[in-house]
Amino acid sequence: MVSMIPRTKCVVVFVVGLAVSLFALPDAQGKTKNGDWQVSRTSICIAEAVLLRGTMHFEGEEKKENPIIVKINGNIVEDRARLIFKFREDEKEGQCHVFLDLFFDPYSKRFFFDKAGKYEIVVSAGDNENVLFSTTVDVREPRDDEKKALPLFQDQNSIEVLLTHNANQKGIKNLSTLIKDYPESPWAPYARIGVGIALFESAKRKPIKSKEDVLNKQKEMAAFADHFAGVREDKSMGMIGLKAKFYLAYCLALDGNYDDSQTILSEVAGLDVPGLSGKAKNMLNEIKTHRKE
Repeated sequence: MVSMIPRTKCVVVFVVGLAVSLFALPDAQGKTKNGDWQVSRTSICIAEAVLLRGTMHFEGEEKKENPIIVKINGNIVEDRARLIFKFREDEKEGQCHVFLDLFFDPYSKRFFFDKAGKYEIVVSAGDNENVLFSTTVDVREPRDDEKKALPLFQDQNSIEVLLTHNANQKGIKNLSTLIKDYPESPWAPYARIGVGIALFESAKRKPIKSKEDVLNKQKEMAAFADHFAGVREDKSMGMIGLKAKFYLAYCLALDGNYDDSQTILSEVAGLDVPGLSGKAKNMLNEIKTHRKE
């Protein structure tokens, strides 16, 4: 069995560039002002994610003085360097590819969409505030049968698991309770992924002393595939959903399902997500090498 342990480190830069279509967006609404822009969802519940992607054009040195400004209901989103994952410049086409994940705001330490209502999102070029893209997201209140799930999701320990994938035991307990008691709530898919990644990484760190340990470890890690299976069809969850695709492929490879693993890894590798796509490419190479042996 191939080891399937990527050797690259995840490096967050500024904005993720996407050169391929990520979403099927029949319901997405937005006004394209500069290049092609898309929004993953325009109708969500409190504390869910919205993913934006698009391009901005530049000429000469303009790109260096022309950062992205993001406003939500007129308020500038701060700490964009931690929010936006890459700012990829395409010199030949004179444009930058932008990927914006609106889930949890590291500056204010709260979810971007933490109250019900309409949120107007405007993405502008910093120099002259030329509007690149705008859209409105409708955020609903939880239904009566969902209300008890929200505090479990919003707890700081749960957020630590969701964002850092640390095996915070209280956070894992909160999210596991949410998955068990409120499986149809809007936050259950996020909880499954958060718990799955945290437990997967914890299992991966277990020491190996024998060949039997290797086999047991691979079996344990492969079993977490169910936590990530939902992302094969759902492409609207933001960065946590893209990470889940990688982990699903990882689990499938450990279980010997190389064809499906390679299909998913090829998709992730093609997205040019810093760190994550590099890991996917390395794992693809490992699988191809292993299958030739």
